[in-house]
Amino acid sequence: GIALLPAMIAASRPGLRATPLAPPGASRTIALASRREAPLTKAAGAFAASLEEHLTDLHAWGRLPEGMRAV
Repeated sequence: GIALLPAMIAASRPGLRATPLAPPGASRTIALASRREAPLTKAAGAFAASLEEHLTDLHAWGRLPEGMRAV
């Protein structure tokens, strides 16, 4: 099968073969946002923690795509 996915995900999976669809240098800013006055649900908290752990691991392994940084 095939799928469209961010390069960051493809870079973290050595068993995948990826073909870039955008020219180098294309970028976007993404954020995980929530309302300050509303606590996260258990599912949302687990998702946020999992995402943070994944990005931290990619950074530690030197596998974040060029120009990307986890804040």
